[in-house]
Amino acid sequence: MNLLITGASGQLGQNITPLISTLFSNVYELSRHDKPYFDVFKLIKSDLTSHDLEEKLDAVIRNHSIDLVLHMGFFISSVCDIDDWNSNLKTNILGTHHLLNWSIKRKVKAFYFISSYLHLNTDKLPLTINSNFSPSIPYAASKLVNELEIMNLCEKSNIPYAVFRLPSFYGPMPTKVWTVLPVMIRSALLNRSIEVYGTGSRTMNFVHTNDIASAITKSFEKNATGIFHISSNHSISMRELAKLINNMIPETKIIIDRRPDPREDERLDIDISKTINQLDWKPFIDISQGITDAVLSVRKALSIK
Repeated sequence: MNLLITGASGQLGQNITPLISTLFSNVYELSRHDKPYFDVFKLIKSDLTSHDLEEKLDAVIRNHSIDLVLHMGFFISSVCDIDDWNSNLKTNILGTHHLLNWSIKRKVKAFYFISSYLHLNTDKLPLTINSNFSPSIPYAASKLVNELEIMNLCEKSNIPYAVFRLPSFYGPMPTKVWTVLPVMIRSALLNRSIEVYGTGSRTMNFVHTNDIASAITKSFEKNATGIFHISSNHSISMRELAKLINNMIPETKIIIDRRPDPREDERLDIDISKTINQLDWKPFIDISQGITDAVLSVRKALSIK
């Protein structure tokens, strides 16, 4: 069996690709780098935004069928200026469109896409497959456009697809994006303190990359189609998260900052019942157990032993 992947060198890709790739005889990695992230992969040196993307894919894969395309490559930024919109349109929307178009032409056996809950915003909880979202940044808007196109074109072409919506994720490989969890851990390691803004009641959900890999594997084995929510069973408040980090790094002081948290009232409760029922999957690693890997990831990124 043959796998084509994008984003193998990203933070998610580094963590899950070694687990998923064991299912396949050949793994083709689309990358701008001069060599594949893992030596056993076959490099396709190109870019989602390249005008000759399809030609470069065909030049390497021409004589082989692709059993799965796993699309993890994307552009992300929290800025909402013209450059941010341009990058999201070019990479996330048009880049995904070109890859999907090639996949349909080549009649791949399945197309999988990594999406996100981040910055989607909704008035009703828990988040369900059919929730109405109001994306707050270009990245979130581009993900919803990607989802719609994948569903429409794959269904029309009779190609199985899976869209995996993820919250914040973590794993043992070095962190590249400094989101809430790694920022807290970095502060604990370097400053011996963790700042919790407002009352610390804002909640987030964190899912371990091993659980993500498990869901993707289950989807492929069952030839499942649809949107799947992948998350841990329980969300956690910022105050509780700080205490977990403090337990791992006991010399750390938790500072309750008097400055208000503008996202104080945010809650993130996610309905994963469809994923559990259709994929026979469940998350095994709760943040209280997986925090060790999160700390390891930041230590590697900071080169701290």
